[in-house]
Amino acid sequence: MFSGHRFLSYSVGSAKFESSALRAIGEEARMKKLFVAAAVIALSSPAMAQVTPDALTWNENPAFPKGVKIATPVGDPAKAGT
Repeated sequence: MFSGHRFLSYSVGSAKFESSALRAIGEEARMKKLFVAAAVIALSSPAMAQVTPDALTWNENPAFPKGVKIATPVGDPAKAGT
């Protein structure tokens, strides 16, 4: 008797059998969906800029002990909200 499962399967008494070829096709389809999802996530994230320490401007900050220099890659630490 054929059942309405996703893969071709049939039952003999209490034993259930599935077609290994159809199971492999289903596994391949799941892997393709996973690969596409991973590619979409990877391509949708913004590209990260790589900056070397020499390209940054290093300044002393009064919030840290004397001699400690920091670099602020985004905004102006002297202005509020930037």
